[in-house]
Amino acid sequence: MSPFPPTYNENLSRRSVPQSPEQGIPTLKDLALNIAARYFSTHIIPTYDRFAGTRASQSSNKPHNNKRQRRDEDYVPEDHSESSVPSQPSRSGFDYTHSLCFSEINRDILKHMPPVIINELFEAICLHSPTSLTKDIISTYFLPHVAPEKERGVPLDNDIPPLPPNSRIRTRIFFPASLPLFSQDLKAASLMLSVFAGSLALSPSSARLTSMIHALDFHGLTRLPTAALIRLLRAPPRPPRAQIRTWNLSRVTLPGCTAIGDAAITTLADAAGPTLEEIDLAMTSITTAAITTLGTSCPRLRSLRLAWCEGFGDKVFSEAISACVSQCANMTPPLIPFQRLVSIDISHTSVGNVGIAGLLHLCGTQLESLDLGWTKVAEDGSLDMLSLGLEVALNGLQLDLDDTSLASAEPPCTRILYLNGTGLRDSNLQALIPCTGALRSVYLDDTQITGKFYRANQGHALNQLINTNPYLSLLSLSQCRGIPVRSRRSYFDADS
Repeated sequence: MSPFPPTYNENLSRRSVPQSPEQGIPTLKDLALNIAARYFSTHIIPTYDRFAGTRASQSSNKPHNNKRQRRDEDYVPEDHSESSVPSQPSRSGFDYTHSLCFSEINRDILKHMPPVIINELFEAICLHSPTSLTKDIISTYFLPHVAPEKERGVPLDNDIPPLPPNSRIRTRIFFPASLPLFSQDLKAASLMLSVFAGSLALSPSSARLTSMIHALDFHGLTRLPTAALIRLLRAPPRPPRAQIRTWNLSRVTLPGCTAIGDAAITTLADAAGPTLEEIDLAMTSITTAAITTLGTSCPRLRSLRLAWCEGFGDKVFSEAISACVSQCANMTPPLIPFQRLVSIDISHTSVGNVGIAGLLHLCGTQLESLDLGWTKVAEDGSLDMLSLGLEVALNGLQLDLDDTSLASAEPPCTRILYLNGTGLRDSNLQALIPCTGALRSVYLDDTQITGKFYRANQGHALNQLINTNPYLSLLSLSQCRGIPVRSRRSYFDADS
């Protein structure tokens, strides 16, 4: 679940290739960051072994003093006219003193580097030299830090003091499981978060620091417990009269964190629900109760990913959506949950037509990506409920709450549709086609589509799908046994 592939130093070759115009020309910043990432542990912040090698190389180039002493029996006076062997420079071009000086300068630069640049540098190091990232390196340069308070500042925003001058501001906390630090020590992430949470709890101004963090990305950390995330979210002290929020998170991604449960989602919704826009809970241990929590507490939510969540059945999922709608209707003012969703991923679950249709009824015309791969959609041979939900989601809402009209006549804008691994047939696809119009990518892998279903005045289902969506450029038909292999690879050409 990590965004980076597993990292190995053996049997791995890399080379720099020229960039094509389609890929874009790299900027000077990108080139500098990639070079710094590749040589992070040798030139930016040399490791202890590197320092020891430089010092040993410098000492080995000095002339050895093998002169006999007067107390030796075989002492013979030497000719003082012999010239000593000149010292050779170290292999790196710098001696130990210069290397130590440059290292101290780089450490100070890293501590004061802008958050946007430090995030890009961290990703580059994860890709090019992941072994350079140790606990000390991450904690010292890539995690936020509240400097010790030498003197009490003037409180602002009702008793929350300002940050000390040397505090380190970071906008993202990123722990990928592909790092050797986390893959070899499964408790390292939990320990580092606990230490960080402890430092936040001891500082009265830590709420100002955490309010500048916009993303928490913990990928593939199977041993990250719910208690560690709860402790982190509750760590910053906040006076009751304070007007500043302790967390302003817009993105929280926890894919593959199998130990994360509903309690962490409840704490997250209480701490950062009003600002949360993207959440990824794929392959976690949450239940449908988390859906109700997110719907009632996160009005700005735009991306929802619930793939590979066990226990998500069609009945319990639809009941959770209904409970969410009921709670939001009793709020003051009333709220429509999930109305701003742009991307939905419920793949590899047991959710069917009824549950998905209930969620789609709440979405507006801005829905762009819908992933229903390997779900129970079309298992009963009918897509009436899903078609109705798509029609409402894609063709506009017609709801009215307390004279607040949400009617919309905007055209559908859904561009990506995943129906792979479902029991979809040609007749079911025919029912979905009128709800589309702006699709660019459609995935129908491993379905029962044959392309032979014909309806008078409409033609084959796949042909009608292509004609209805003029910007459709990707049609995936892998493992569709009812379609010849050559047609799967070039269906657009066959259609023309």
